[in-house]
Amino acid sequence: MTGPREKMSGASEGAGPPPPQVRELEEAYDTTLENFMAALDLRDVETFGHSKTVARYSHVLAESCGVCDPATLENIRRGASCTTRARWPSPTPS
Repeated sequence: MTGPREKMSGASEGAGPPPPQVRELEEAYDTTLENFMAALDLRDVETFGHSKTVARYSHVLAESCGVCDPATLENIRRGASCTTRARWPSPTPS
């Protein structure tokens, strides 16, 4: 199965580490996601840290279900960080 990293780099599974450009892009994506979740935490103090908690539990649950591929675990963590859609700001109708 080919994932986003392999599609971007043109590499196949087990072909070694991704090129530096892919790592930089992933780091930028992770930083953006973390900053967005931190902004939501500051906006809604009643659920502070909820996104990180959901991501952590999802990662642990995936591992306990036998998921061991690091890229898959990272994608699960990223996706779980975004699950709290109700907390995302939405435009107010004028």
